[in-house]
Amino acid sequence: MSQTETDAQMLERMSPLRIVMGRNKDRSNNYSHGVIENSWTMDLSTERVSVWWTGTANTIIGKITIDAQEDAEDQLAYFRRKHPDMEFEILDPRAEDCPICIDIPTWLADNRIGQSRKFQARNAAWTIRE
Repeated sequence: MSQTETDAQMLERMSPLRIVMGRNKDRSNNYSHGVIENSWTMDLSTERVSVWWTGTANTIIGKITIDAQEDAEDQLAYFRRKHPDMEFEILDPRAEDCPICIDIPTWLADNRIGQSRKFQARNAAWTIRE
């Protein structure tokens, strides 16, 4: 990632984006939990949601290809099994009809900072869109 890359260029390079949201089956239709990525585990949060992106990344094992939809589908299946009392859905956080609003500018800034803010770079703050 170039230090001169704009937010728009960075979003274009990382698109499509995907998030996985959950809600209790016996409650209102509002989403209550986002799937988050901790250092070595996945969990649920009422304040943050992991943003899966598409592209290539350099890792300690070399360059890898990342597919946001595939990664989100893996987590969707896992959390449906782990929490049968909840329903989960994959959403496109950039879609106009997405019921979730994520703080994309702050999430991008945290990704630029990199290693010092790993949790924030993986998991964006979210609210219900009004």
